[in-house]
Amino acid sequence: MADGLDSLTAMRSKSTTSRRTIPPPRHQPRRTPVDMPAATSPAAVSEPPKAQPAAPVSAATPPASGTDLTKVSIYLDDTTDASLEAVRAAARATKPRVDATRSAVVRLALTRLADQLTPAEIVAELQRSAATHSGPGRKRA
Repeated sequence: MADGLDSLTAMRSKSTTSRRTIPPPRHQPRRTPVDMPAATSPAAVSEPPKAQPAAPVSAATPPASGTDLTKVSIYLDDTTDASLEAVRAAARATKPRVDATRSAVVRLALTRLADQLTPAEIVAELQRSAATHSGPGRKRA
């Protein structure tokens, strides 16, 4: 008859490693490195924010006030996105610290744009800066 000490010793001597093995990776690692965006310098923070609203205006709705926010998609070019990141980095270095997210900066820019221009003036500005369409367009069925 086995006593408790023998069974305890047997449990401790048993291997604690799992019989499971990690499966092989499904995809091979990248052969070429991924380009990371360059870090912006503090001098880039001094860029005027007037150039930022041009891209978000075409895809965003009018800014919501307070807590009633609406989720929308906007498409930004690389320079606009870099300037939004520069604002966010500058906000981290300020005292008191401000969470200047991309959404907050776009809302601020849209609010100021709405104060300065009428909707008709915004449309006219977008028409002036829009690329001319020269192709026949998508084939319809």
